[in-house]
Amino acid sequence: MFKASKYKHIVGKVQKRELWYPDLRPNPSSGDATTIKSSAGYVAVNWQSASGVLGVVPLSMVGKRPKSDPTLIHAHAGQLTDFDFSPFDDSLLATSSDDATAKLWRLPSDPAALDTNLTSPLVTLSGPKKSIEVIAWHPTASYVLAGGTADRTVRVWDVEASAERGAVASFAETVTGLAWNYDGSVLAAVSKDKKVRTIDIRGSNVLQEAEGHQGLKSSRVTWLGSGVRFLTTGFSKTRERQYAVWDMRDLSKPLKMTTLDSSTGVITPLFDNDTNVLFLAGQGDSSVKVYEVQDSAAIIQELSGVQSDTPQRGICMIPKRACTILECEVARLLRLVNNAVSPISFTVPRKMKSSWHDVSELFPPTASTEPAMSASDYFGGKDAQPKQMSLEKYAVSLYFSTLSVNELPSSSSSGSSMSSTPASSSSSSSSSSSSSSAPSPAASSPSPAHVTSQPTPSPAPASQATSAPAAVASSSPAASPSVPHASMGGFSNPFSGPSSGTSSPSSSSSPSVSRSGVVPKVVRSSKFRHIVSKAVQRTKCYDNLKVQGSQSNTVVAANASFFVVPWVGTGGPIAVIPLGMTGRLPSAVPCIETGSQVMDFDVSPFHDELIATGGEDAHIKIWRVNPQGYFSEKKNVTACDADLQGHTRKLNTVNFHPVADHVLVSSGADQTVRLWDLTQGAEVLAIKDQHKDAVASVSWDAQGALMATTCKDKMLRVFDPRSGPQPVWEVLSHGGSKGSKAVWINPKQRIFTVGFGKSSEREYMLWDARNTGAGPITTRSIDQLSGVITPFYDEDIGVMYLAGKGDGSIKMLEIEDEDPYVHYLTEFSSSTPQMGVCPLPKSKVVDVKACEIARFLKVTDSSCEPIQMTVPRTRTEFFQDDLYPPTRDMSSASIDSQGWFAGGTPQITLKSLQPEGMTPLSLAPAPAKKAPTAFQVAMADPTPSKEQVLSKFHETIVGRFKEDDSVASQAVMDGEGVDDDEWA
Repeated sequence: MFKASKYKHIVGKVQKRELWYPDLRPNPSSGDATTIKSSAGYVAVNWQSASGVLGVVPLSMVGKRPKSDPTLIHAHAGQLTDFDFSPFDDSLLATSSDDATAKLWRLPSDPAALDTNLTSPLVTLSGPKKSIEVIAWHPTASYVLAGGTADRTVRVWDVEASAERGAVASFAETVTGLAWNYDGSVLAAVSKDKKVRTIDIRGSNVLQEAEGHQGLKSSRVTWLGSGVRFLTTGFSKTRERQYAVWDMRDLSKPLKMTTLDSSTGVITPLFDNDTNVLFLAGQGDSSVKVYEVQDSAAIIQELSGVQSDTPQRGICMIPKRACTILECEVARLLRLVNNAVSPISFTVPRKMKSSWHDVSELFPPTASTEPAMSASDYFGGKDAQPKQMSLEKYAVSLYFSTLSVNELPSSSSSGSSMSSTPASSSSSSSSSSSSSSAPSPAASSPSPAHVTSQPTPSPAPASQATSAPAAVASSSPAASPSVPHASMGGFSNPFSGPSSGTSSPSSSSSPSVSRSGVVPKVVRSSKFRHIVSKAVQRTKCYDNLKVQGSQSNTVVAANASFFVVPWVGTGGPIAVIPLGMTGRLPSAVPCIETGSQVMDFDVSPFHDELIATGGEDAHIKIWRVNPQGYFSEKKNVTACDADLQGHTRKLNTVNFHPVADHVLVSSGADQTVRLWDLTQGAEVLAIKDQHKDAVASVSWDAQGALMATTCKDKMLRVFDPRSGPQPVWEVLSHGGSKGSKAVWINPKQRIFTVGFGKSSEREYMLWDARNTGAGPITTRSIDQLSGVITPFYDEDIGVMYLAGKGDGSIKMLEIEDEDPYVHYLTEFSSSTPQMGVCPLPKSKVVDVKACEIARFLKVTDSSCEPIQMTVPRTRTEFFQDDLYPPTRDMSSASIDSQGWFAGGTPQITLKSLQPEGMTPLSLAPAPAKKAPTAFQVAMADPTPSKEQVLSKFHETIVGRFKEDDSVASQAVMDGEGVDDDEWA
């Protein structure tokens, strides 16, 4: 029975993109090699390069960076296989490579000083004859490094002495995984010989070995806490992913063997010794599985995992001291996805978390940054448990907006001779300046920080926190525990202000600060961010189709008059259906019988009546069609206009030239590309012996001079066919086994390709056709679906449409000249999977007055559905000239076939889409401002005005005076109140 646990309700959350590390270029061909690792100060990524290069970013530097590329470590001449940070020094990094060496690199103790590429290592370790596949730092001894090699050996080095101190050569195949136990006395190892072993490396002997995972792919291993058990991940004979739990005292059989799924990515296991929580993340997966491991038995309870929408190339865990303690963040994983690093924060829900006392039960003592012994002690036979430290001193809420990177110290280390002398750090206050005036004795010594090193028992009022002077940490490592760089990396609201006990220096006090770490979200300006895509009414669709789309490379092609689809039936029929014939089609549809299974077809961009088909019989046929006549005559067509023969095996692609009239390019399973002049009905040029497999797509540049091809041999090639059959250049593109497709980004001399990665995820790449040797400009995974994607590019507005076979959506991207070059816009979604998609001619079909920028036909096995893409606008009475720049005039070709084959340069003509009588929006008068309208309601107000009150008061007073005067006058007249003797 599984015992009660504080971590049962752990919650994982993928952080918002403002807290990602964007604009990275990970190595797309890293295979099973390590791709990402992190310390409390830095994040390192296996960088895209022909040699072993690492890109390093400060852990606190989330969001956009000041420069496009991070600092690079040019580590090895060969490809990187593994790398890791020292558990005792955040700035000490070890790397290994297939050049049979391992190297140590010292990064600046202050991440803000990371501004220069590194080329010179501290130490180079050699000895193996072949690649060093994996490395692992010792968990308790300083400067002890183990490595597993392709020469079937596990070795251990004293890094400080640059000497190998032990080796075990008992493996039949390459070592693929290493893990030290809790005190570093035993190594667990897995290899491609499908066995698991425990090793006493100091005694150079194998303690035990047993049969492990029996699959062909690599296995991984991690130790489960301080006990005697460890966990391995791998594959079964039937290619199912699984994990196994082993007891080091008896490897005769695993304590537990569990099958997970049938995915293909190698699983990386990450175990948190403090919480006994296990994370399993597969390469190419979009999820992270979470488990809790019980101490007393091999019981593993699955908890709530994390799902995301992007597949991961690799994953790592940051040190516990770099988590946001007062947010109850018990773990943080960094996922390398596409061209960015995405953090996942794991928290335990708590109502009260304002102080260490509220959260202390979630954070037991963790491994200290101080080693328990030296390398000489370890090789002398000593064993020691890792030193422990409390996380109480890290229980402060540091926000990105309150402290800069260079105001935080690095983690303390043992301070041996491997340390280098750093530059003194600048401070923002006079007191801290005095305490940091002398350089520290070692690179690992903490620098002054504007952060109190004492825990804060209760939150202070905001006014006090703001006015309190900044606390200054002591310069002594023993007296001042360091606050890790990534404590700033808490995922709290960065604009809420600091917690109690945290000073808030102004930005003006730190002139060396180049960034705060948090970049406010800025919405990129684009006219096409709000494209509205919708299918037309059902009455305007085409029903009762019988589409055969399993064989043909193209499933639908269209011009302004009709669309063409391969039809169900014998003899390779294709149906030509007029665009005006909406609704339900008749049961018997007249077809063109090509004579063999259709493999591809295309319609002429200049002549609506011309169709080219390529068949399984290696014949290319040209048809001159009249769809209205076919339906009126109700009979199939068998006579073609021309039959072109030259290929020796079935056709793969057939495409009309986009600029030259009556020029056709074809490719076949005979691995040749041929160009035809239809006016002569003959082959003019041929490219042979250049492709090693079937050609998957052909695309032309803006002038129709250069031709790009993608091939199943995974190469992207560009030809100038009129200059010769040799490629202008060729480069390795997508590593997946399925075909890829390419399209020119005109007129920017770039090529956009879509295909599959090694982990079978769909991806795109953007290439500079003038500098392909530098690799793709950008690469990004799309999803894990299996359908081949066809790209369609609108060169007028720079929008790319991606439609995958079997998908229910069309994705829209915008391509620009500046980094990151490709931006996701939106997508059209439906519940019906598509067999094929094609655009209709923009200059002839789109409704400009309705702000329609594109119209597509989406074909299923029984229907064809037009889809309209519009941009919402308010002043639609004007011509939206910013949406409709001059476009190619497709009413006639720019050059004829003879002129093009002779080397002529076409003169591309453009035309305006402005309807007659419409005024361009750029010339339209400014919209008139409407005057505010006041609405008054007539109501009887019984309240008297001031004048009325005064008048009434005056009348009352005057009336009283008049009354008194009249009474007095009458009294006098009556002689009242006066005696007779009183009269004089």
